[in-house]
Amino acid sequence: MSLSTKMILVAGLAAAAAGVANADFSTGIGAGPFASDGGAGAAANGVFSFNYSGATGDYSGIRIRGTATSGGVGSYLGELRYRLDLGGGAVRDSGQLISGTTWSGGRAVDNQQNVSRFTLNSGSNYSFRFWESFNDSGVDANWSNVQFDLISYVPPPPPSATNLGTFANTENNPLTANGTLAAGEIKWYKFTVASAIGAGNLYEWLQINTNGSALSTNNDTEIGLFNAGGDLLAEDDDGGDGLLSLLQYGNGGLQGAGLAAGDYYLALGAFNTTFSGGFGATSASTYTGAFQLNLIPAPGAMALLGLGGLIVGRRRR
Repeated sequence: MSLSTKMILVAGLAAAAAGVANADFSTGIGAGPFASDGGAGAAANGVFSFNYSGATGDYSGIRIRGTATSGGVGSYLGELRYRLDLGGGAVRDSGQLISGTTWSGGRAVDNQQNVSRFTLNSGSNYSFRFWESFNDSGVDANWSNVQFDLISYVPPPPPSATNLGTFANTENNPLTANGTLAAGEIKWYKFTVASAIGAGNLYEWLQINTNGSALSTNNDTEIGLFNAGGDLLAEDDDGGDGLLSLLQYGNGGLQGAGLAAGDYYLALGAFNTTFSGGFGATSASTYTGAFQLNLIPAPGAMALLGLGGLIVGRRRR
C-alpha cells in the first residue's frame, strides 16, 4: 500500500507545449582570449557572448571546440569547465572537457556533451562562461578560437497507445477506458485537448481519475501525464477516492493549473509505478485486476452555479 500521494508539476504547465526540435546551431568562432578563472559564475570568468539567430527551439547537447593555453599556475587540464547562462538563473554546466594534469602551451579541445533540455529564443543574447572546478590562484587557461555548436533536441518516440480521441470539454461527454492490469503492466492512452483549459476557470475543466477500478490488494492505482514531447507533466498516486488516482485542471484545479491545447499521453499502472521524462513508466506492482480510466469534462454552467463553492472547495487529500 502506498503511504502518501505523489505529485509533481512542471513550471509553466499552462503552456505545457511539447519540445520543439529544430536545426543545430553554431555560435561562430570567438577569437578570445577568454580566461578560465574562478568558480562557476565568478566575476573573473571569461565570457563568450552570442546572439541566437535561429528559430526558437529546444537543444539537448553542446559541443565546444577551441584551444586552451596554460595560464602557468600549475592547474590541471581536467579542471576546465564552461557554463551556459540562459538567463533568469537557469544554467547548463559542462562536465570535464579534457583529461590531464599540468600542461604548458596550447591544447586543442573538442568535446560534446548531452545536457538537460533547454530552450533558446530567437533574437535573444546568451553567454558561455569559462571557469575551473578547482580555483587555483590565477588564470588556469586562456581560450582562443572557440566555437560552440548547439545540438538540437529530438523528442523521444511516443509509446504505442490507445487513442481515446478528442477531449472537447463538452458537458456529459467524457472519455473512458477500462480493462485489466497484469502484474507490472503499464497501460498507455493518448488524447487530444481541443482548446486550452484555463487555470482556475470554473466553466472549463478536465478531471482524470481511476474511479470504478477494482484491483486486487487495496485497489491502488497510479497515473502519469506526459505531453507529446515526452515531458512528465504530473503524476498522482492517492489523490482520488481511497487509494485511486486523480489529476485535475481548470476549476482552480487541484493542481491549480491549466492545460494547453495539444496531444497528451497517459500512463496507468498499479502501485508501485515510477514515472520519468521521455515517456518513462515502469511498474513493480503485483496488483492485478480491473481498472477504469475516466476523463471527465466540466459540468454545465448552471450546475456549477448551483454547486456554489463546493467544487472549488473540494478538499485535497
